[in-house]
Amino acid sequence: MNREKRSDDRRATITDMTYEHLGVRSQGRMSDLSPSGFFIDTINPLPEGSLISFRFVLPGDDSQMPTSGEGTVV
Repeated sequence: MNREKRSDDRRATITDMTYEHLGVRSQGRMSDLSPSGFFIDTINPLPEGSLISFRFVLPGDDSQMPTSGEGTVV
């Protein structure tokens, strides 16, 4: 039985990132990425439904321009 809920293929991507939830800034590591989301590998995962803002630099981006946005933990 396949319990996968993702609709897009994910690519292995390792990069450090910051995210913020309820005014608390945390560090994590993105370990995969798709057009519709990414996985944050962190010691203290947030509950499903949590709203976050995030910021990271894509690996291999020579400009080092950060990508930022907001999302919901699923």
